[in-house]
Amino acid sequence: FTSIPSVLDDATFRSNLGIQNLTNMPSTVVVNVAGPTGAGTEMTVALPPRGFVQLLSVNSLFGVGTRGVVHLDPDQHITAFVSTIENATNIPFIIPMNAKGTRLAIAAVSNLGGRYVSSLVVSNEGRAAATVAIRARDSSGAVGDQLLGVSIPAGGFFYTDNILAALGIPDGYGTLEIRSTNAQPIAAQSLVVSASANRGAVMPGTDF
Repeated sequence: FTSIPSVLDDATFRSNLGIQNLTNMPSTVVVNVAGPTGAGTEMTVALPPRGFVQLLSVNSLFGVGTRGVVHLDPDQHITAFVSTIENATNIPFIIPMNAKGTRLAIAAVSNLGGRYVSSLVVSNEGRAAATVAIRARDSSGAVGDQLLGVSIPAGGFFYTDNILAALGIPDGYGTLEIRSTNAQPIAAQSLVVSASANRGAVMPGTDF
């Protein structure tokens, strides 16, 4: 399995899913889109050799709520992305497939001066509930506050729209470490946006 731990469909955004077959063989991909509890629906998608398919408005297509996570189970080597598009301007955020592991790092998160805000989504890529610890560090590497014992159902996800505020840091900038403490694989991603506009960048969790 591999995942893209963020699809969003609300009054501001919609999300499309693109999948590319990187091989010279026909491919089938089981696509599952789940909500925070892990409940969701799946669809089998066929791709021709070296082919590409796009699924539009995936939250509605798969019957999940405002936020979801995409799990992909291909029989050939693929790559995939989510395009989360601002409805008013048609400007997209491109969200790639994310690494998964039991220890993930995110290079930058912020709520400094109220100018930028970093969300966080952590998806459970395992077959059982994951217990997760989320730790902040400042730019010097010093440990800040942490969330311990975050429980994420199998196939589900944890989400906060301001991870540093959730960690008790009202005004700061630094990095995150996210650890699965019971060996379930996880994926993670932060979206840092301007507090005054829907503009920003995706910061994926990197296995370390």
